[in-house]
Amino acid sequence: MDFNDSSDLFEKHQREYHRIKSLARQIISDFFHQHRGFDKISDAEVFELKEKYKNYEYRFRYVVRKYFMNVTFDLRQIPWKYVLPIFKYYFIKKYSRRYKYVIENYSKDFMKRILKLQSDFPDLIEREQDLSQVLKLITASCITCYINLPFFKKKAHKEKLHRAFLAGYYYGVAYLVSDKSLDSPYVSFQDKKEFHFSLLRILACPSRYQSDNKLLNSLQDLINKELPSEEFSKQYELLFFLQSVQFEDSTFCFELYNDEELIDKITLLALKTHLSLFTIQSFNTDLSLEDSILKHLKYSLLVQLDDDLRDVEKDRDEKIRTFFTTEWKETTFSPHSLYLALVKDICLQNPKLHWLYADYFLHLKKESGSPSLDHEKIQMFLKKTTGIELKDIYNTVVNNVSHA
Repeated sequence: MDFNDSSDLFEKHQREYHRIKSLARQIISDFFHQHRGFDKISDAEVFELKEKYKNYEYRFRYVVRKYFMNVTFDLRQIPWKYVLPIFKYYFIKKYSRRYKYVIENYSKDFMKRILKLQSDFPDLIEREQDLSQVLKLITASCITCYINLPFFKKKAHKEKLHRAFLAGYYYGVAYLVSDKSLDSPYVSFQDKKEFHFSLLRILACPSRYQSDNKLLNSLQDLINKELPSEEFSKQYELLFFLQSVQFEDSTFCFELYNDEELIDKITLLALKTHLSLFTIQSFNTDLSLEDSILKHLKYSLLVQLDDDLRDVEKDRDEKIRTFFTTEWKETTFSPHSLYLALVKDICLQNPKLHWLYADYFLHLKKESGSPSLDHEKIQMFLKKTTGIELKDIYNTVVNNVSHA
């Protein structure tokens, strides 16, 4: 492949990105106008919902169910397709010695990778939450793979699960790299822009393009070795789209605070999250990206708003602007109205998901300075499924750095 070929591929990815963004914007625009711009919800309606759900017992199975919906987009009460794999998982976890052996091996593999990464790039993992994001993506990738494995054909199971582990790990590392570049107030816009386009060119043509960034080059070599672009071109293209929308979202600025700008911003939030979730699912779904956007974009938007609401105190302390840390003085738009409209829309598809209201009010009850609910749920999920304590992994990383 010569330079012109790689440039053509870059332009092709750019055109496709703008096409899917236009599709997403139409869906958000229709929903926005259907709800008349999401003006502030009435106090009476909030009171009614709060009285009904504020003391609702929030159970661990709802945490599991939320992760399950995120990795399948399946909102049904009992998705029969996954019953046997889930039953098999619980049986193996409880009775098979091999399960513990596999967890131990992959824990060692993960620690080896993360310690090497931390040694080479000490600023990449600065807190326990950074590690939890990587582990969340590994877990999501492995769960998605596992529940879609053929029940009886075991020959390729090991290879597919290993590939899912690698994909989750590199998705997690890529998230940290992008997040610390795009969200950092200490990085100039020009540096962010140069980093962004270097990353896009790597994703468009990973076997040819080399940037001047040491971190990107190091990760590029590792990823292309274990997940070669020739075999995983679909995933590289999806990551190209994801990086594109993340950069647009991070550089978006309101000027007029009118409906069109609100629709643009909501579109970026929804598409960013949808691409994140769909990329995890991409190894195991026959659904096209376009069909997935048509069917599941609004659910993805709820996932993003839910994430922002969980971390509102942290984002406010770190001066990160989200829908819930913005005061919205220039408009009558309310992110809470948007959130509840999305919950209502999803509950119309499946009334059994009414516990999503309880989840919302649980976020509102969270006291200032308390740990992130997202972080708490990841810790709980990791402990329940693997027996691993996140704090133990983080302490190992910290101690290793201090002894280096």
